[in-house]
Amino acid sequence: MRYGECVSEEVMGKALKGGRRKSVKLATKIFAGGSTSASSMMARLDACLKRLQTDYIDVFFNHAVNDIRRLQNPEWLEFTDKARSLGKVRYFGMSGHAGRLTDCIEYALDKDMFDVMLLAMNFGDDPAFYERFTRSTDLVANQQGLPKLLAKAKQQDVGIVAMKVLRGARLNDMRPYEREGSTYAQAACRWILNNPDVDNLIITMRNRDEVDEYLGASGSSAVSRVDMELLQQYARQTEASYCRNVCNDCEGSCPYDVPIPDILRMHMYATDYGDYSVARNEYARLEHNASACLSCDGSPCQDACTFNIPVADLCGPTHQLLS
Repeated sequence: MRYGECVSEEVMGKALKGGRRKSVKLATKIFAGGSTSASSMMARLDACLKRLQTDYIDVFFNHAVNDIRRLQNPEWLEFTDKARSLGKVRYFGMSGHAGRLTDCIEYALDKDMFDVMLLAMNFGDDPAFYERFTRSTDLVANQQGLPKLLAKAKQQDVGIVAMKVLRGARLNDMRPYEREGSTYAQAACRWILNNPDVDNLIITMRNRDEVDEYLGASGSSAVSRVDMELLQQYARQTEASYCRNVCNDCEGSCPYDVPIPDILRMHMYATDYGDYSVARNEYARLEHNASACLSCDGSPCQDACTFNIPVADLCGPTHQLLS
């Protein structure tokens, strides 16, 4: 909701005028850090409400949580209690799509902090996908944490919404492989929607054709043989470039504290999604960027990625592109 420098909230507020508000479930988000005050959070919530022209939010997210210290901030709990008691927010959630995702999910579930979680996940984060066509147990072992936590969330009645379900997918043209009326995007959505521990997914839809395509995957009862062929083909094409959200094996490899997973995610926003505005805004918020990579010979992170992504070849150019 906050994309486009909050313009999206203003547009949505105008669209929901005239009695439409009660017919939708409205969600938006802020970035609350480990030292953000409750009063600051409340002020930002009030600003969201004003732009949205409403007096309550159905789901209010703490955005892009990738550090447990942000969850340990007592000011967040003070803010959520007050906002809920005032009727400004019905439910609270967290979103996450970085290397420490599983640690943050587990902490939040143990502390019973949220009603909803918006999590980056796709077929490539699911061991069940690889078990269909490979016996690479090392690959599977690196991705076992997320499915177990999804099951735990389901047991605790925490809603799970998936994002990043297409695994990049903007510049990776799968049309030559699509047949029998099934597209790669539909296959990727069907995989997620057929996970019993996932309640919904969100995906960017920029035009009517994309709306029709993505809705075509809604309500499917199974992942078909053609779907699996498309997913396998896409995996083969992108294994060496896509940074896994739940891995973080590269942590600590950079002596300059460059957050490699975050840098590669920004690279994906720019080169796969073609969304340079979001990429630059997210990059500007990083405490440490990849400027050090411009003068580094690349040796510290050369073998840091379990999945053989050429980290040194991507981080420096990403800084040049987004700084």
